Amino acid sequence: MGQSLCGFKGGWQTQRRQRNCRARCQADSHPPHCARRFGEGFRPEGGLQALQASARGSLLNDMKCLGASIICLLMLANCSPTANQGSASGSADRPSIDVVRRIEKELSRDPCLGKLASMRREYRFYAPGGGEVERNLVRIKVQEAGFDGLAGGIYILGPPETSIIDDRSHFVAYATYHTERYDLDLWACGDNAPGGDGIRHRPRY
Repeated sequence: MGQSLCGFKGGWQTQRRQRNCRARCQADSHPPHCARRFGEGFRPEGGLQALQASARGSLLNDMKCLGASIICLLMLANCSPTANQGSASGSADRPSIDVVRRIEKELSRDPCLGKLASMRREYRFYAPGGGEVERNLVRIKVQEAGFDGLAGGIYILGPPETSIIDDRSHFVAYATYHTERYDLDLWACGDNAPGGDGIRHRPRY
């Protein structure tokens, strides 16, 4: 009788039968079967507009959850070392991020590098003449971002460092950091052009 009365082939002929079938559905001992019958035969309370509003609300919640997940992933990605920063522990030919961060703090204290965060900073181990790498010495080059099309930011590179004579006018700074002595030697900072006041003293290392 349940199928003839509450089935979806003409079962909803009267309001009374709808109420009876709704009550039977709610009391059904098989909820999945009841849910299928209810979804196929019943008109939701509030009509089509209520159904559409419910669907829009569900979709909006799903989109909010997806957006929050994407933001979390992006935040995690920003907190992780990128390709140009190397790894936290460094490698055989590159300084570690921890060492670089220590150097950045020292550099930022110098009035000459007040805009350090917007500049290009290159860090690499010292390898004189392209020979054996001296891992206790980090060579640092800082220059204005955008010069020669080079972007700003931190770049942890491997040796050797190419030496090119360049006397064009642009901001540049050179330093060496001794990792065992925790000593920063900022020996040049200023205009790169000849006759400028960029050179402070002879490098200590």
